[in-house]
Amino acid sequence: MRTVALASVRQYARRYVAAALAIAIGVAFVVLVDALASSARAGIQSDLDAEYAGTEHVLVEPSAAEADRALTAVADGTGTATVVASAYVTAAASGVQVQDYFSVGVVPDDPALRWQQIVSGAFPDGPAEVVLEQGPAERASVGVGDTVVLGDGDTARELTVSGLVRSTGMLATAPAYVDWSALQTWESETFVQEVRLRGVDDATLGAVAQAAPDSELTDRESRVDEVLVRFNNGVDVISVLGTLFAAVAFFVAGLVISNTFAIMLAQRTRELALLRCVGATGRQLRRSLRTEALGLGVLASAVGVAAGALLAQLAVPTIALFADDLALGAVSLSPLWAGGAALLGTATTLVATVLPLRRASRTTPMAALAPAELAEEEPRVRRTRLVGGGVLAAAGLAGLIAAVTTGSLPAMLAGGAVGALAVLVLLPILVPGLIRLSSGLVGRLGGPALRLASANAVRNPRRTATSTAALLVGTTLISAIVVGMASVRTTMESELDRDKPLDAVVLATDTTTDLTGYADRVAALDGVDAVATLPGAAVTVDGFEAVALGVDEAAAAVLATGAEPTMRPARGAAAVGGGVFADGVPVGQQVRVRGPEGVIDVRVELGRGAGAALLLHPDDLRAIAPAASPRALWVDAADDADAAELTEELTAVARSAGADLTSEVEDRAWVTLQLDIVLGATLGLLGASVLIALFGIANTLGLSVLERTRENALLRALGLTRRQLRATLAGEAALLTGVAGAAGVLIGTFYGWVGVRTLTQDMVDSIAVVVPVGQLALVVVAAGIAGLAASVLPARKAAATAPAAGLVAD
Repeated sequence: MRTVALASVRQYARRYVAAALAIAIGVAFVVLVDALASSARAGIQSDLDAEYAGTEHVLVEPSAAEADRALTAVADGTGTATVVASAYVTAAASGVQVQDYFSVGVVPDDPALRWQQIVSGAFPDGPAEVVLEQGPAERASVGVGDTVVLGDGDTARELTVSGLVRSTGMLATAPAYVDWSALQTWESETFVQEVRLRGVDDATLGAVAQAAPDSELTDRESRVDEVLVRFNNGVDVISVLGTLFAAVAFFVAGLVISNTFAIMLAQRTRELALLRCVGATGRQLRRSLRTEALGLGVLASAVGVAAGALLAQLAVPTIALFADDLALGAVSLSPLWAGGAALLGTATTLVATVLPLRRASRTTPMAALAPAELAEEEPRVRRTRLVGGGVLAAAGLAGLIAAVTTGSLPAMLAGGAVGALAVLVLLPILVPGLIRLSSGLVGRLGGPALRLASANAVRNPRRTATSTAALLVGTTLISAIVVGMASVRTTMESELDRDKPLDAVVLATDTTTDLTGYADRVAALDGVDAVATLPGAAVTVDGFEAVALGVDEAAAAVLATGAEPTMRPARGAAAVGGGVFADGVPVGQQVRVRGPEGVIDVRVELGRGAGAALLLHPDDLRAIAPAASPRALWVDAADDADAAELTEELTAVARSAGADLTSEVEDRAWVTLQLDIVLGATLGLLGASVLIALFGIANTLGLSVLERTRENALLRALGLTRRQLRATLAGEAALLTGVAGAAGVLIGTFYGWVGVRTLTQDMVDSIAVVVPVGQLALVVVAAGIAGLAASVLPARKAAATAPAAGLVAD
């Protein structure tokens, strides 16, 4: 039988291509995930080695006081030391505030301990200088010799930019660096990560340990290993997620392989029957066919390992080219991981062929030699399938309802798994039924060719179901993720509209600054939808100095849709930004506002997004400042605005006016970008499953063409043209993929709704479940187009066969 198996592989090798590709893609996917993870780990290791290059010992997370005492101990002993710390302060350049939450780090005095590299200029020479990271400095249009102000109020420090740097490392990078003495200006905002030591003797180490008894003193290697484990845990989480998507790909590949073998063995019924007639037992047939499956699995897995390794070598430099801030190192393939992927591919092939092989080996010689067509399932089997699928569907639905009402993740996973199993069990009934429902419309629109396609698509319900199952799984997952991400995006945008209802504010806090004419300059910028000019004046609120602005209808129109009503104060009311007047104005109480020419009493309310100003009704502002001049510009940015470019241009306008800029454009763009990255990465990972499913559709059509050679030839002989035959096969493919896509979208939308409602119950008070109809329709259309593309080669092959040759084909 080994000879028979080898002969069969040679004869039917081309028919196994799709099944082999399915396994190869799944194996390559697993290998690629591991290779990218190894590259990320190597990059992290490289960055940490560079960051700790001159370090010999590390004092881990001391307090600021302990860090000072450790520095004193080193100064009194031997060696050098540096503090690794950061403070978060406001930052202003040329008198204009450009960032509210700005990280400032420390530049080591010892060059051997520095992880920063000078690009231009020099390192700070004292506490009055600062070096900036090259990227942030260029975006803010700040260069060597310019002046920046870090901090505000009593802690504000005016510093000269002595140089621009590029930093390597994972822990200590920041947009700006000063020496330790300067950083201590913001002691209350400072977090000390480490004290790094170099060249210290044992006596000095002992003194350092005594100076910081509550902190851990360790050697460089131990500290690097500890940090490496922390960062690698994040990489491992990504690897696990990638492996989960790989499991989906293998599941889809299993469906494709099972369907391929089922069709192949049905086509080889006469051949298998002849083997039984000449003495082959059912056990021998199973062994021979299992040998074919094993050979297919081993070969396809080997190809997948090689393809995954090659893709990894190409993917890493490509990713590094477009994301130079990612720490990526050399790719190192794990033999254990690659071997495991190959074993998994081979095992998937063997498991997927169990049922087809069992059915083939049970065929008796006489029954196999007689003509037979498995068009419909037996009524008893159909009833059993219907009852079993209905029970599973009811159980799955109950679990999903429990998940929605209680927020239970285990209930959601269990209900989703049981529901998915129910769908797979019922597919031989559902998919043909849906195709029959659409056959009337298809026939009227497409004529006899498409009516014939509809009949062919439902001729063998089990084959139809297994052909579409793989694509159904892929479109279901894609639809669920699209619905979930659209819901999260809408909810986050609503939260941003409420918390930050203004995209940008240019505010003149100096009493001599007037913004007359600047609204036109802002309105002319690319990416600006609307600008409102707000009159204002300097006022005192119970002795606390502030800028009061009058919010009229034009200004209110610039606010986001979800802005709180307090941003449009009524007469007798005022709004302040959260924390802006925390020390001077009691929110919720009546206060007296004194302007240049009058006094009013107003009730203060909290206005999210009000910023560093007191918002009043226009009539109240006129009562205390009749001659109020333009003191603020409220800016509404376009949805497609370039966030970085618009912020830079607004900064330039604010600087020329001598005003402050508060911009939320980049924050909004960052949130949107993160959601887009997650959605894109997820859909990309699922793309492997969809690609495998399309190979399965193409394979089914190709094998069906071989199976129906005589039938197609007879149709040609009766007058069906080549074009009509191609249309028939294209219509069959479009029906299969279109129905599978539509069913997957409906099921995925429901799963997405359940997932959003379950996972967000404890996170958000209310979340809007959004069904992006356009995107989901695109999924269905894409599935149909992919089906048409998959039918091209089989249709050409069928149309190229002459009727006479087809009628005599075996």
